[in-house]
Amino acid sequence: AFLAGRENEKRGIIEKIGKHLGEQEEGNAMTVASALKREGRIEGRQEGEKLGMQKGKKEGLETAAVGMLNKGITTKDVIEITHLSPKRIAQLKAELKRQTGSSG
Repeated sequence: AFLAGRENEKRGIIEKIGKHLGEQEEGNAMTVASALKREGRIEGRQEGEKLGMQKGKKEGLETAAVGMLNKGITTKDVIEITHLSPKRIAQLKAELKRQTGSSG
């Protein structure tokens, strides 16, 4: 958030705005600020959900790739099926070798 953890700056901005507004306008400004804050929370939550879905999808594909590699499916086929990068498949293969202690 723009002013997260900067309470003194927030108070200063609110005071400066308040000096230039009448009571009614100040109330309207606070209503607008509350609406913007709520909107920001909603957008943040949606972005978090989107990132979580993307991460889950990637993890699922990686789990599937490991399973395919364990079944002896070729690296080329695993890349084609999962659309994971050759670099990521190589990393997964290296992790598998470390975990199983095999040379390959």
